[in-house]
Amino acid sequence: MHSRVLQESVNEESSANAKKVEEEKMFQEIVDKFFTSIQKEKGLDRQNFRCNSCKKSIGLTFSKYKLCALDGMYYCEICFESGVLNIIPSRLIYNWDSRPRLVHPNNKILLDRINDRPFIRIDVLNPALYHHCPTMNTAKILREKLSFAAMYLLSCRDSVAHDLQMRVWPKEYLYNDIHLYSFSDLITVLSGQFQRHLSSILSYAVNHIHACILCSQKGYLCEICPSNDVIYPFEIETTFRCNICFSLYHKKCIGEMSCPKCIRKEFYANCQTN
Repeated sequence: MHSRVLQESVNEESSANAKKVEEEKMFQEIVDKFFTSIQKEKGLDRQNFRCNSCKKSIGLTFSKYKLCALDGMYYCEICFESGVLNIIPSRLIYNWDSRPRLVHPNNKILLDRINDRPFIRIDVLNPALYHHCPTMNTAKILREKLSFAAMYLLSCRDSVAHDLQMRVWPKEYLYNDIHLYSFSDLITVLSGQFQRHLSSILSYAVNHIHACILCSQKGYLCEICPSNDVIYPFEIETTFRCNICFSLYHKKCIGEMSCPKCIRKEFYANCQTN
């Protein structure tokens, strides 16, 4: 009896793992098909003048047909009867083209399956988008600020860290992986909802940092100038953060200079070796 129950448990686990592998395979196929490049018309001859779904003959001398803007394939009017307008992911990612186009219903279903899954890396797929699209650049700046502010709150009291996590749940990647997006995120960037949401969380975080005894003491003083004003790394418009030692300075103070702290460390290291 015990061995049978154990075997059933093993079979269920094996079946679940196989299902998970199959789902991941399907996910990758959808990504490769719809997100990595803009699909172009293949030409009816490439489909042997047949509907990509039911294989019915289509073309000028046969039945009428429609083009799916998502996969670049042709379908008969019957299969395409419930086709819907949708923004094409690859066109949005590479051209910031948000014009809705006709999509085959089955492809729409596939797209909706992964709509909220974060896997689109703008820094890999099209980093130039930040330079050519003001709305995406604004989103990037807000996420950079939030990533710095989040470091303070996550190292504060547990209740504060938990509060921040709940405000962004289930999208912690908003502050810990700032170039990562889901397709639904990009759609909300278009409407401005994404930026408003980020601004709200950032405002909460910054207000906490300034008011909190623990967080406010983790600010910096610019060692180049005599100012006693405390500065923070999320003030990216006015501060410069060294990528090596993470020291913080006023942008106007450091200008084109090298980091003073790094210069001192290099000087002391050279003295010890000589």
